Order: sequence, then structure tokens, then C-alpha cells
Amino acid sequence: METVKPCCPGCGAPFQSSSADQPGYRTREDQSLCQRCFRLKHYGDTRLVRDSAIELTQVLREIRVIEGTLVVLIDLVNFDPRLLDVLDDSLHDKEVVLVFTKRDLLPKTLSVSKISRLVQRSLKGRRLRVLDAFTVSVRDRESVDFLRQRLVETEGDIIIAGMVNAGKSSLINALTRSQQLTVSSHAHTTLAIQAIPFDGKRLYDTPGFHVVNALEGLSVEEAARYAITAPLKPQTYQITGEQTFILGDLAALRIIATDSSSVTVYVSDECPIHRSGPRAKAYISTHVPQLTNVPETVLATDGVDGMDVVIAGVGWLSLKGSFEAVAVTIAQPEWVSLRKALL
Repeated sequence: METVKPCCPGCGAPFQSSSADQPGYRTREDQSLCQRCFRLKHYGDTRLVRDSAIELTQVLREIRVIEGTLVVLIDLVNFDPRLLDVLDDSLHDKEVVLVFTKRDLLPKTLSVSKISRLVQRSLKGRRLRVLDAFTVSVRDRESVDFLRQRLVETEGDIIIAGMVNAGKSSLINALTRSQQLTVSSHAHTTLAIQAIPFDGKRLYDTPGFHVVNALEGLSVEEAARYAITAPLKPQTYQITGEQTFILGDLAALRIIATDSSSVTVYVSDECPIHRSGPRAKAYISTHVPQLTNVPETVLATDGVDGMDVVIAGVGWLSLKGSFEAVAVTIAQPEWVSLRKALL
């Protein structure tokens, strides 16, 4: 009979004692967490958190063989329909419950009816067998308890899945009323699928799906700076003509309005926003030189009103009005996408 190798309950990595800089390392068998999780949990030490080569195809293959209901977390702060594309292609034969997270980080203008319309638009034309949809915040005990009761009533085991940093481990800790799983704003905190006892059944935590996320291209410290972890305080600017919005040292968005229009920026309070007119290039050259030689990518807005320019994992700019052109300067153009305005 094969012996199951003990794993760290914080990240799911198999325990090992040979490589101190690798996940799962511990010096004694009586240590309940690996060194990586222990230092992250108790000291906020992110030095040992590093990107790991977690293959999406491997995670999907392992999820497919687990019998149970698939609970998909959709981060409203970083909503990306490409997650549903992945599920539709690989897991459409499973029954799915959608859980929208981080509602508490968004303005109250995102009503239940708007979320409902978002669900309907996102599922149109897909094969996913969606049983139900919920909006949950780990800061709202009532919403967590309501979801917990519905999952307890669901037949079979529960598989929790979602994109990186969607809040899977935080939600599982809330559902199980524990702090067992390691939580971090950096990607790939959970390194392997692990089963957790849950009211007579098993609840599976899974590594986050990697579609596109700008935070993964940053250092651990920078990712913590740009990640949205507190309620958003949107800033709205009225513009005419050409304006450039520079977000920290990450990106510059050049916007040409054909009429009086508005731009609302939804990013972390820790992300500086600089608005510039004709002297934008000079400002970038002096203050953000790393963007000076980065090619500008023009986005196809087609003059449509009510669009969001999304920087995956970081936030978005909502455009209301009439626009001739929108262009972005960023290290990786694939970090940027357009969607119909969320708010």
C-alpha cells in the first residue's frame, strides 16, 4: 500500500527537509507548518514566497477526477471572463456554483441587479451547468454562514477553484472557521490540491488558475502594494482633449476624448495616480524612465461609451463619454483588456 507523504496544511506542499528555499521545508517532524507558511503567517515575511511552476492542465486534470460540486470564486475586483472560458472548455460536465467575492471592496453602486446582469452576460452561450450564484464577503459573517449552509446541503464533496488571488484560502478559512490555510496577496500561495474535513464531507482547496495577472510580473513587495485589499475609493476626472494617466511605475494610459468625458480610476490607495496633459512624455522620462522605451499599445474602443480598461490584478479605468483613442504603455500588453463597464 502506497504511503501518503505528509503535506503542509498551509500551502499543500509535501514536507521536506533538504532544501530550505523550497516549499514544504521544515527542520523537525513536529512542526505543523512549513517554514515558508510559518514565516508568512506569523511575521508577514514574504521572502520565501516565490512563483511556482503550477501547470494549469495538471490542476484541471486533478479536479476532473474529484467527484463533487465545483465552487468557482469570481473576484469582482479583478473580474476576468477568461476564467469562464477555461472552465467551459475543461470542466463543463461538472455542476457549478458561482461565488462572487470581494463585494465589500467595491462601491455600493454595484447592486445585486448589476451582479445578476453580469452573471447572465458571462454565461451566455456557455455549456457550464450553473446550479446557483452567491455574493460573499469574508468580512460579512452572515453571507459566509449562508453559503456554508448551502454547501452543507449540497450532495458530495466540494471543490473550491478560481483565479490566483481570488480569495479561495480566505473563504475556506471562513467556511471552516479556522486559519489553517496560508493567505497572501502574492500568487501561488496554495501549491497543491488538498482535502479539508467539512461537515462530514471533504472540501478541496486548489491552486489558483493562472490566466493573466499583472501582479505576477512584480516583486512580492510590489504585488502587495498594488493589490486591492481595502475598499476602493474611486477617483473621477473630467477630461477634454488628450490626457495621460500614469499609475505608479506600472502603466501610462493616454486617452483622447472627442467631447467632455469622464475617467474614473479604481486602484489601490497605495497606487499613485498622476494626471498629465501635453507634457506627459517629459514626466514619464523623468519620473518613470522604465516606461520610456516601452511600445505604446492602441486599444480598439471604437468610440463606445461605458468601457473599462482593465489591468489584470491591479484595477481598472472606467471611461464614460466619447473617445477618439485609448493607448496604454505597459511592460506586458496582455495584462490589459477591455470590457463593458462594471459600474
